[in-house]
Amino acid sequence: MRRTYLLLFLIIVTTTLYAGQPKEFKDWPAGSSPREVGNRVANRFISTIDLSKESQVYPGICTWYGALTFAKTSANPKLASELTSRFEQQATPELLKTVLDKQHVDYSMLGSVPFEIYLQTKDAKYLAMGKQLANHQWEQPLPDGLTRETRFWIDDMYMITILQVQAYRATGDKVYLDRAALEMEAYLDKLQQPSGLFFHAPDVPFLWGRGDGWVAAGLTELLRSFGARSETRPIWRMNLLANSTLLAVVAVSFGLQVWSHHNAFLAKFLKTSLMSFDDCLMILAISTVPLLVLEARKVFLRRQAPPLSA
Repeated sequence: MRRTYLLLFLIIVTTTLYAGQPKEFKDWPAGSSPREVGNRVANRFISTIDLSKESQVYPGICTWYGALTFAKTSANPKLASELTSRFEQQATPELLKTVLDKQHVDYSMLGSVPFEIYLQTKDAKYLAMGKQLANHQWEQPLPDGLTRETRFWIDDMYMITILQVQAYRATGDKVYLDRAALEMEAYLDKLQQPSGLFFHAPDVPFLWGRGDGWVAAGLTELLRSFGARSETRPIWRMNLLANSTLLAVVAVSFGLQVWSHHNAFLAKFLKTSLMSFDDCLMILAISTVPLLVLEARKVFLRRQAPPLSA
């Protein structure tokens, strides 16, 4: 039994070690690490961005979201605070009115930034701003359910996606995720070529390299939010019992895991050691502890968050 627990411990440790970065991504020359370069780029951005200039809204918001994500990933609360303060200064009522009046993907994606600020600070006023823009994007949708901002330009596959996906992450409301998925599917059907690449637009039959990058970025954001685990909702609120395929896979996996240690034929075939049924269940129970801790954390954070009625 001790050997079994020791083996379990070694598996966890070695898996963690192998998941680490390769040496090529560790020994950076002085001043060239991703953290240092990211900080320089973000600080330069903060000092130069001006959303009162319409030409800066679309590229500026893309950069703002990226900078906030970088600040969170690099555990830099000072940078996140500076980015939030700068947004607070520039997100004026006049700017918001302009964005709503334009009803255009280049402007609507402004909402992705207040959503990200809300996710990091839990300040409800940013949630309200983001929801206003995300819901406005789908006012009076087209007959096929797409937003009326649909124009079938390849970069929309990021700009529409990021706003609706961020709305889903901030609220947990699946309607936003469904909107993003519907729009993405329509664009894939319309623009993707047999090579797998994308035309800029139906009437612009050119394979645009940067546009394919927008597709990759948009799909990444969408698939991140389609993960098996929600970042906001506890597992028992995700309607998993309605997913019969998932339940079947989990049941077969658990059954095979237990039976491979309990059945002599399977133990010999899979080269596992025999152990009692109780010991198998004990190991499986221990393996669920990290999941239970994460789920408990989500419950706690949800109780601390302000209501989503704004």
